[in-house]
Amino acid sequence: MPDKKIRIYTIDGDSLSVASVYDEESRLWIEEYIDFETTERYTPLGRPWRSVTYERCVYADPVYRDCGTCGYLIKEQQGDLIGVCSHPDFKKRE
Repeated sequence: MPDKKIRIYTIDGDSLSVASVYDEESRLWIEEYIDFETTERYTPLGRPWRSVTYERCVYADPVYRDCGTCGYLIKEQQGDLIGVCSHPDFKKRE
């Protein structure tokens, strides 16, 4: 079995490679995401990448307060744990 697998997420004109490592105990492949809060990443259209666990969004469901509950988060596939925020207030200005 390989040590790592790579998945390429493509959203909003940007591609992001994410490595996965196999966890022997759980027998699952675990994706290793970058920390988008300390390493900001934007698509060519100026939209920020976010984790579903990001909790600073005022537009998220007030009960859960994370991007995973927000309709502005664009994910490549349902169930993904990362995506791109499409709200105009968070678009990078030049």
